[in-house]
Amino acid sequence: MKKCVFFILFFGILAAGCSGRDWIARYYAMRAEDALTRASNLKRSPFEKRLHFFVEACRDFGKSYEIDREVFTLTRIEVAQDACWKAGDHEAEEKFRQFEEEYSKSHPQEARYGDAGVGMIQMD
Repeated sequence: MKKCVFFILFFGILAAGCSGRDWIARYYAMRAEDALTRASNLKRSPFEKRLHFFVEACRDFGKSYEIDREVFTLTRIEVAQDACWKAGDHEAEEKFRQFEEEYSKSHPQEARYGDAGVGMIQMD
């Protein structure tokens, strides 16, 4: 049964036309978001107990960025920047801040309306 599910997922990925690099980058982004969820589940705990989750998230967002920047949305960039700030990794935080500026210039509609506005018809 597991082989069948893997087979279907594998060919679904190929049919979607996504590259292997794209899926690896998405994997690291999902791992980072999962680490942030685990940190959020401990929000009543001291910051020191949650710190390693922020470090893990920042590291995984960085790996995702290095593999394929195209997997990022504006919201994901902001989340990555915040995770790196909380992790104390100022170099990575600055990298994501600069990426946010570049991304906002090249995606003005998303910058204006957010991720949900990507498909919106401009009504100005």
